[in-house]
Amino acid sequence: MRHSPSRMNRTAGIAIGPILFIVAILAVLATAIAAGSSTFATSSSGETNRTNAAALIQIGQNLKMGVDRIVALGTPMTSVVINASNTVNNADLFSPTGGGLVPPATTLSSTGSDAWAYGYAVVTNLGTTTNDRVAFLKVTQGVCDQINSQTGGVATAGATRNADLGGNMEANITNTWPTGQAGKMVGCIVNTNGTPAHYFYQILGVQ
Repeated sequence: MRHSPSRMNRTAGIAIGPILFIVAILAVLATAIAAGSSTFATSSSGETNRTNAAALIQIGQNLKMGVDRIVALGTPMTSVVINASNTVNNADLFSPTGGGLVPPATTLSSTGSDAWAYGYAVVTNLGTTTNDRVAFLKVTQGVCDQINSQTGGVATAGATRNADLGGNMEANITNTWPTGQAGKMVGCIVNTNGTPAHYFYQILGVQ
């Protein structure tokens, strides 16, 4: 007796449908995770900039308070000594009997090791034409933006915070102060001398 060829079961091949569906779901999940990771990285960077900016603003206020203390005790502002190696005399900012401070860390600078600079500059709309005492620290652009955002300065990069302030931030800066930071005791500027660099600044004393 001849047997007719066996027919394939009608359910054969149906399992491929759920498999393809699961593969598609996994692909969607992988894309979502990748996008989420990118967003998280961006958000984390922005939060770091905000935190560092707030810390620098606080450090700047402490430096100013230390200078104010020395001046209040009778030392002229021009005689206040701001040097990490000077920690003994009443006129020393980093002396227990002077400003009562310790030298600020450099970890918040653009490279993590840029030194603080303490110079003089004629800040527009502050005091007379005599140079004001200023503390500077080189920072990244992201931190610079956040400093100005938190202090009411120029929130984003722009020409109004740029100026050629010379190659030495500890010198007597006589060049024009950035227009966007006129009259502001604290903020962030861009020194366009040579390779442009962003600097947090705090006015320590107005003359």
